[in-house]
Amino acid sequence: MHRYLLLLFFIFALTLNANTLVPSIETIQEEESMSMWIALFGLGIIAIMALFLSSEKIKSFKKEKAQEEESLKKTSQVQDAIVSKMGEDIHSIAKENLDDTNLAKSENQILAITTNLIDFLKIKSNKVIIEHQNLKLSNLLNDVSGTLKANIRGKEFELIYDIDKSIVQEINSDTLNLSKVLVNILLYCVENSSTQLTLKIKQTSLFSKDDQLSFTVSSDLKKDVEDGVNIFQANYNDDTEEYDSLGLFIAKELSKLMKGDLIARNDTNGLVEFVFTIPYTVEKPEPTGHKYKVPKQIKQKNILLIDSSTKVANNIANILKDLNHNVKIIDKK
Repeated sequence: MHRYLLLLFFIFALTLNANTLVPSIETIQEEESMSMWIALFGLGIIAIMALFLSSEKIKSFKKEKAQEEESLKKTSQVQDAIVSKMGEDIHSIAKENLDDTNLAKSENQILAITTNLIDFLKIKSNKVIIEHQNLKLSNLLNDVSGTLKANIRGKEFELIYDIDKSIVQEINSDTLNLSKVLVNILLYCVENSSTQLTLKIKQTSLFSKDDQLSFTVSSDLKKDVEDGVNIFQANYNDDTEEYDSLGLFIAKELSKLMKGDLIARNDTNGLVEFVFTIPYTVEKPEPTGHKYKVPKQIKQKNILLIDSSTKVANNIANILKDLNHNVKIIDKK
């Protein structure tokens, strides 16, 4: 718009200069009158151009607003359909599997669906409460392992925790929701046939004044997630009769409520990787009067690692090297 205005003023200035290059006494009044009309004409054009550009901008804004409202409407319809389908599934499982052989399976299915339903409804109705409390990292990881094992039956997978040695053992954060985010990410990977998982935990303060705790889940799942959007959209899949990405949707929303973020990306080999970051504060431990010392008998050992997975072996080796052990890796074959 500014360029149009400058161009019109430039043409207007040239017109005035052209009319006053060879002035004569007889034509002064005519030139002044002409100049006034030219000025009025120029201002009129400017006003018309401004109105046109403003109108186009309003049309564009209205179109974007309509598209946004339509997208929100579709999302709401999908979410309502998911809630309705969950209710039907709970009723169906409870009705069809009443004999003793299917009782345990039914209970697990109902528990999984009900848990997701409760979390989903809490998020939709803005009823999630974030509570910060003293958290031991070892307890959190034990909880994640136990929950994952209880939810995954009949599938074999390897999960390695790779914790940066600078991470303190006690922090202040929301234990329950932090565990839910990590479990939902890991469940998504395993349910989509991932068998090798690494959860790396480190501290970062990049682009932030606050300390950030970063959880990176690396998998052997090959899937294009570069758009970073569709993978977090919950849908019911009629073909598989499952809720695609419902757990990831819950994890994404919980991460936002914890003032953090969750993204999905592909690593250099095209494998799926999730990065979850949240701000945290260090919980100062009470003085115990003594400092724990590592016993001599577990220091600086020569360790031979035999594994069929190079990635898993390297992850374990890095952890052991941080503990000052000498590590050699041999392929299982």
